[in-house]
Amino acid sequence: MNMELAQLVSLTCHGNAYLAAKAGAQPPEILRDVDAFDGIIRIKFVVRIDSDGKEQLISEGTAGWYRYLKDHKSRRIRIVPISWKDARPDLPDRVASFFAGSGSWVLLSEGTKANLIWTPLYTESGKGEALTFMGTPIDEPLPEFSADLAAAEENLRKALTDILEFTKKEGLGKNWEAIFTNALFILDSEGESHVRISALLPEGAYSHRARRLMAAASEAWVFGGMGSWNDMGGGEGYAKVSDGLYTAMIDAIITATNEPPKGH
Repeated sequence: MNMELAQLVSLTCHGNAYLAAKAGAQPPEILRDVDAFDGIIRIKFVVRIDSDGKEQLISEGTAGWYRYLKDHKSRRIRIVPISWKDARPDLPDRVASFFAGSGSWVLLSEGTKANLIWTPLYTESGKGEALTFMGTPIDEPLPEFSADLAAAEENLRKALTDILEFTKKEGLGKNWEAIFTNALFILDSEGESHVRISALLPEGAYSHRARRLMAAASEAWVFGGMGSWNDMGGGEGYAKVSDGLYTAMIDAIITATNEPPKGH
């Protein structure tokens, strides 16, 4: 999975698990516990507090941010997808996603007091990357989000079936066939032992169905740089199945992430 997306997924899911937890639960500090943050040496959260751009530091680390959200009556965090095309208009999203900073997703904290968009900003330092989330209050109505796991499953299943058939027809290699076949197997598995669950979705906070969907979509992520599926060919048929898988995969990841955690 694209690491920038994996970071947002992890922040969202662990945050929602905390926001849904009973009183007395401690907010998690996940920077050192989640593989998606390898290479990130510091994370902080800042909020704009007036129209002149004045900023207030909320927290150095995730625990303080989660506590801030709970104290300010935030109900949940969501991922909001943003197209890559503004940054890489010449490339399909499935290719542009390989380039760091080519585009982004943002986080939305939804609450009774305020709704804020949190935009990730990456800066290089001598020892790695620092990550700052800039919070901006929004007044307009919140966009609707789908948490239709069944529809996301069906879309991903169709996309995987289509690209698997294309791979076999074109003779693109047993390794690609194995990846798509395994993703389909995970998508239809009933037992936890068959599902590779990472630290992205905390166990006990999300349903098995959401965690299974996330695992299948993560397995299906074949897009990247040299040697990835993006190097495997061209033509209308290739573009159709590749774009179809990428769209279904992103939808599956966001749908699983945005499932209301247990307790909501």
